Amino acid sequence: GNGIVMLSSLEAEGVSSVLLNNGELIAIESCPVKEEELAPVLGAVDKASIGAITGAVTERLAGHIADSYGRVTKRGKRDIKPSSIILAGSGATINGLTALVSKKTGIETTVSNPFSKIADDIQARFPDVSGVEAAFTTCYGLAMRALEE
Repeated sequence: GNGIVMLSSLEAEGVSSVLLNNGELIAIESCPVKEEELAPVLGAVDKASIGAITGAVTERLAGHIADSYGRVTKRGKRDIKPSSIILAGSGATINGLTALVSKKTGIETTVSNPFSKIADDIQARFPDVSGVEAAFTTCYGLAMRALEE
């Protein structure tokens, strides 16, 4: 999008965030997350198990993303405030996560859907993808980049 946006990917291995200004990289970071029980769930993009993640785990994950937000938006003596946070990765689909991140950061938070601009109905052709589109954000980006080259 236009303006300043933070994209955070929550995977089994941790949280990676980039801060972009009109598509130009401002800041980047990656930090491990110690939630061992999530590795098989998020890594396998298991919709049923992801949907069952609630409570304290969701709260901790929102805290990890909020901490990442705090680090990437500090630029010397000033803070850069993005207009939105976009969550990607299989962890982005955890119920209630976007609301918690928004509450902790004060920034509108949404979930990435890299297939939203595709005319072809991906969900109908690949029903396993429906509901976990955010897990494919990086794959989709790499595929688009390869097509452009």
